[in-house]
Amino acid sequence: MNGATLPKFYENHTPPEDYFTDIDPLQPYNPQTGFNLIQMTKYAKSVGKEPNDLSWEELSQFLVFAK
Repeated sequence: MNGATLPKFYENHTPPEDYFTDIDPLQPYNPQTGFNLIQMTKYAKSVGKEPNDLSWEELSQFLVFAK
């Protein structure tokens, strides 16, 4: 791990092995995170939260499974 802390939504969950690698924030889906980051960020703003403060239940609607 590179010293970064895990977001709240990963409490009691294990992130993918490459979770802490650099990502391209302009891509709607990043395989490193497994989430649609653009939609997740829009949702977080709409409920007045930071993306890292979302619960697993909130975040799970943005999971994207690799094909």
